[in-house]
Amino acid sequence: HKIVVALEDSPKNLIWSKEPKSVNQSIEELEDAESDFNGKYYCQKLNSPDFPAAYYCLDYKKGGREWYLPSSGELWLIYNHLEEIQNALDTVGGQKLATTWDKDVPVYWSSTGLSATNAWLLSFNGGNLSWGGKVSGILKVRPVSNFNQNRNLKESFTKKIKSTRKSDLNSKPSFVLDNGVYILHDTLGVKTIDGWNPKNNKGVVGILLIED
Repeated sequence: HKIVVALEDSPKNLIWSKEPKSVNQSIEELEDAESDFNGKYYCQKLNSPDFPAAYYCLDYKKGGREWYLPSSGELWLIYNHLEEIQNALDTVGGQKLATTWDKDVPVYWSSTGLSATNAWLLSFNGGNLSWGGKVSGILKVRPVSNFNQNRNLKESFTKKIKSTRKSDLNSKPSFVLDNGVYILHDTLGVKTIDGWNPKNNKGVVGILLIED
């Protein structure tokens, strides 16, 4: 599994659908939802203003990538690497994923449907993967992008983000990447990010997450 996490949420929270409707295959069991990585496929049928959460992601243009609303399994993968991803977002001046109820709803939509009326969602305040009403739920949205190493991209990566200190970051120019979290750049030639400052954010596309 390789996905790129966008640097920011949608400007406002969104509903999943304007009407209760089954569009793709419904996933009913929690175990199946945790292992569902079909977000890009699901969003092919959600490319309409009638599905605001997915439509926002599909219309997200930054980084020259094709973005989509993550599936429940992709959200679950993000949560299981949350500390590293938050460190990476903080390092490049991105918007951290919401994790508390202090200022906003720390709950994100997935593109995985449960039924005609409900879809899977994930709370980053504790990692609760559950479901909510497609029409009534007004939740956060974070686009992701599928990463294919065989794609001819002029992109480079920093070394794995550790979960201890963001100052532990080192350069890794190789395309041979192992499991972990990386900062994804749109140009070649990044050799070090010692003393990284958010003002150096130009050229950062997103946070790359690799597992298995």
